[in-house]
Amino acid sequence: MSDGQPADTAEPNSSQGEQEEEEEAGGNSLDWLLKANGSERIPAPMDTNVSITRQSIPAIDSFYSKAFSREKVFEAASTGNTSQLDGLLDYLRVHDKKLTSPQFTDETNGKTALLKALLNLKEGRNDTVEVLLDIAEKTSDLENLINASYKDPCYKGQTALHIAIERRSFDHVTLLVQKGADVQAKASGKFFQRHAGLGFYFGELPLSLAACTNQPSTVSFLMENSSRRADSTDRDSQGNTVLHALAVIADNTTENTEMIAKMYDQILTQHNKLEKKVQLETIENNQGLTPLKLAAKLGKIGLFRHLLQREFKDEEMRPLSRKFTEWVYGPVHSSLYDMSSINTDEHNSVLEIIVFGSEIPNRPEMLQIQPLRSLLEDKWDRFASKLFLINFMAYLIYLTIFTMVAVYRKEGQPPFPVEHDPLDILRCVGEVVSLLGAAGSSINRLLSSGGTPPPSRHSTRMDSVTSCSSCRRHSSSSAPFCTSVGEGIRRTAGALAGSGLDQCPVLL
Repeated sequence: MSDGQPADTAEPNSSQGEQEEEEEAGGNSLDWLLKANGSERIPAPMDTNVSITRQSIPAIDSFYSKAFSREKVFEAASTGNTSQLDGLLDYLRVHDKKLTSPQFTDETNGKTALLKALLNLKEGRNDTVEVLLDIAEKTSDLENLINASYKDPCYKGQTALHIAIERRSFDHVTLLVQKGADVQAKASGKFFQRHAGLGFYFGELPLSLAACTNQPSTVSFLMENSSRRADSTDRDSQGNTVLHALAVIADNTTENTEMIAKMYDQILTQHNKLEKKVQLETIENNQGLTPLKLAAKLGKIGLFRHLLQREFKDEEMRPLSRKFTEWVYGPVHSSLYDMSSINTDEHNSVLEIIVFGSEIPNRPEMLQIQPLRSLLEDKWDRFASKLFLINFMAYLIYLTIFTMVAVYRKEGQPPFPVEHDPLDILRCVGEVVSLLGAAGSSINRLLSSGGTPPPSRHSTRMDSVTSCSSCRRHSSSSAPFCTSVGEGIRRTAGALAGSGLDQCPVLL
């Protein structure tokens, strides 16, 4: 302020002098030439060092915009220089503006000064963040500024909370949530979708982003803070929860599998403490897949093994286990497995997904994981071996008939009239059998390639007997549990070399 007037209403002579000084400092550079032609520089989407230019519109540019423009505020936010924001609050009040007004946002992508500041944290700090939030609060614009998101198709939906989590700044995450950040905001732009090429899919939600980037403290805060708790059952545009997102980013390496498994268990146990009525693992995505089924379909063998053999020792969390150890004797132990969503008595079961998913990587190895291995062996012993023998004999008879028809085929060109001769009648019957057999085989192959066939009545009846009274006492769930299976400790290197226990499990 000078003589009771705003700083931007200085005398024309002084403004002209300042303009001349700027022109002298710029020399003959390209930047000076662009400014002289009435254009200004704006940043490209997200936050890069590449700039593009646009012509300014004189009708929109007001006389007062020279004091605080978007470029000036963005520069202060990117450098963390709070002194450049001195007087901004007074300017906004005098001109009835807000930090979310079009004058202070990037019209190409919707980026605000707060998003700019969070993208430019240095060692986890940028003092302009607190200044901008304070100004927004005093201009009654705090909620709008905090929850402002990108509008362009590439980064659509990304908010300040997403950026703070991605920058791994727990202090800023805490600050934003306490100030009213939307913990269910979804970053649904193309950059955040599952597709080949440059991008990062993390489940769109802030909680999913924190989980996929391995930030346990941030995950705990989002799920348990007193301001606003994140809903772990919320789903993204693909129907995936945070557990689905973890299954997607798993890559089967040892380090990644340990991280994903630990984060998965943390979210599962925290959700169980907060909400026992809703089972997080039973939620299906748009493809009808639970996290376990998704891990099976994507061939994420490391996470898949952990989910099947997960066992919690804590009595409160024991119902979340899928494996229950009955007894241990030396290198052998007897375990019960939760078979819900695994066995073929359910539609689109885990076993069906793996067996009929020819494109699934690691499929043979996944079938060797307990309890799938023992389940397949049990099915083979009960009925599959008999069905195989019946199919083999039927196919052998079919090939015999087909061969005999080909050997005793009449000479000449068809059609051949049927003669009243036993051998000719037999040949005609054989041709009909060959034709029907070929048609049936083709239809069967067509149905098999079109989708996984439903389990037969026989297989469902045989599978259902796996439930037993000793299994049900471990869980209040009515889902069937596998019969007890003794396992050799094959995971211990050299523990039982040559003993035979490392080749197959002991069925008790």
